[in-house]
Amino acid sequence: MKRVLVVIGLLISIIAISYISSNKLSILINLGEISDKPSFIYSTACKLLYRISDDEIKNFIIGRFKNDSDFKLINSYIKIAGVIGIKDASADMIKLYVKIQDDSKYKNTIYYLVSSMGLNGDRSFEPILKTLLEKYNSHNLQIPQYIIARSLYLLTGDSYLFHSENGATDTVYVTSKLRSMREIIKDSSNRSRTYEEKMALNDLFNKPE
Repeated sequence: MKRVLVVIGLLISIIAISYISSNKLSILINLGEISDKPSFIYSTACKLLYRISDDEIKNFIIGRFKNDSDFKLINSYIKIAGVIGIKDASADMIKLYVKIQDDSKYKNTIYYLVSSMGLNGDRSFEPILKTLLEKYNSHNLQIPQYIIARSLYLLTGDSYLFHSENGATDTVYVTSKLRSMREIIKDSSNRSRTYEEKMALNDLFNKPE
């Protein structure tokens, strides 16, 4: 019972914050990052976050890749930039990848960067993703090669060969969910994504696909 009351209290706080606080974006992102796994709190924070205007979110995030030292928050900025399709963040995402690519302690951040490169829709990510896939072993990446091939599919619609963790050569198995994500990315290339589209793309971070 006590746990239920705590959850209800958090929900009420999140809803109140989303409407009355000038720092609502910062607080929602922090709440989402605290429970960075499929959960009631994470889901609620995402639902409120993606109802905020894209311009407001973009203005909040741009520049924070290099100015914020908390990598848990940076991971959230990266995910949001991918889900919304903030192309103005692309250069900062690439610079961040170059900066941390050889450091194994940033494995999660690299995963989010590569995944968001696929979701973002900016074709400027295509060359770097292709290089990572083709020269996977020389980059000493801490993420499966499949994640890179998946991002290339989401970004381009094309299938790319990758080596699975058991050494077999394969192509990305395109599930109905992945196909739907690819259609959203393609259809929204010249427009803002709807709330429903953003929630569908955010699901890439909720559970393995």
